[in-house]
Amino acid sequence: MDAKPHHKNEEYRRILIQTIHTCAIQFPTIAKEAISVLAEFMGDSNHSSAIDVVQFIREVMEKFPELRKTILRQLLENFESIKSGKVYRMALWVMSEYSEDKEDIKECISSIRAALGELPLLASEIVNGL
Repeated sequence: MDAKPHHKNEEYRRILIQTIHTCAIQFPTIAKEAISVLAEFMGDSNHSSAIDVVQFIREVMEKFPELRKTILRQLLENFESIKSGKVYRMALWVMSEYSEDKEDIKECISSIRAALGELPLLASEIVNGL
């Protein structure tokens, strides 16, 4: 009996994301606000909702170049919350494609390192004094 309400919540969330996506593409003035609302869903346990959000981010980045810096910042702020490998791959692609200058690249690398945590190789180098 619990599966049905959970399934309805997932379906409702997916429809909500798709509706906000459609509105933001048709009315570019709300795209930035829509991204800030939807970016929180990237870490959602519902895999398909998170994918929809990253696809939306990719589309907005492509269609509205003037919003790229702002949207990249929002993506980076929510990067650590991602739980799905496919969403990580898509987010990494967006970050690499739309990082426009050195500062963007540095911020992306910092976000990636923060999400990964300390690498075992780095820890062994510190222990061995390298």
